[in-house]
Amino acid sequence: MRHNLKVLSVLLVIASALLQTATSRIFNESIYMVTMSSQVVGGGMETVCAHVHGPTEPLSLRVILKLKQANATLLEETGVSQDYYRCVSFQVPPVGRETVATLHVSVTGEKDSMSKKAKILIRPSTFITLVQTDKPIYKPGQKIQFRIVSLDSSFVPHNQMFQTVELQDPNSNRIAQWLNQSTVSGILDLSHPTTPEATQGAYTITAWTEKGKQIKQFFDIKEYVLPKYEVKVQLPSVITILDTEATLRVCGKYTYGKPVLGSVKAEVCRKRGYRYYWLFDREITSDICIKYEMTNCNASSFDLITS
Repeated sequence: MRHNLKVLSVLLVIASALLQTATSRIFNESIYMVTMSSQVVGGGMETVCAHVHGPTEPLSLRVILKLKQANATLLEETGVSQDYYRCVSFQVPPVGRETVATLHVSVTGEKDSMSKKAKILIRPSTFITLVQTDKPIYKPGQKIQFRIVSLDSSFVPHNQMFQTVELQDPNSNRIAQWLNQSTVSGILDLSHPTTPEATQGAYTITAWTEKGKQIKQFFDIKEYVLPKYEVKVQLPSVITILDTEATLRVCGKYTYGKPVLGSVKAEVCRKRGYRYYWLFDREITSDICIKYEMTNCNASSFDLITS
């Protein structure tokens, strides 16, 4: 085939990487560019874009995605005689396993034509399924509320059917069951009441998809009392051998945010070790501990040299 067509440069771009495919001896009279992701997901939507710059004669442009079982024409234009740019959305053919397709781009003039091929990897569609409860621990008698969230590989809500959803108690007894439940906008909301005499322990939520995939989530039912306050100890995450002192802060706060009034007794210890004993006159054979007293949430510095 002759390449006297006054197409002087052809660029095929896959995943934003320019791969020059010019076969003419002269450059920079006309530029043709086609862009598309090099890896796509079967069944998903993708976009292919074509750009023709400075054509010197009417041209025909054709972009085809070729698979073993079928071909799909993604874009076709005829009589392109001026600057041209267009993007087209299309659905990627679904596949059961990873498949290599061929993106075939052809440019045809009045007398001659030229083409370029590139490989496209099509991955099978995958979905993310999550089971979420409104809290990790319930008291006997409280209502269990949970939802099943279904997303595709792009984290877009995906609707699917669950053949069975069941709830089991700590003794593996099925205490609730839902059949043929579908998500709406990617979410399925379910709930189940418990009695004050409910068995305490770990409960299991199990969901089966239409393909038999199993998803589980666990939660506990038990009597518990919320802590009246919490204590946070703040120390440097890293202490180097060049540091001469470090700051210790201990804060106690009620669950509603108000600080606890009172004093704090703390003990800071340096564990004995043999890796750094050469820094001292003698080997450290026991832990070195120093006790401190401070008011709540006040900082106290301790000497790293003498401690």
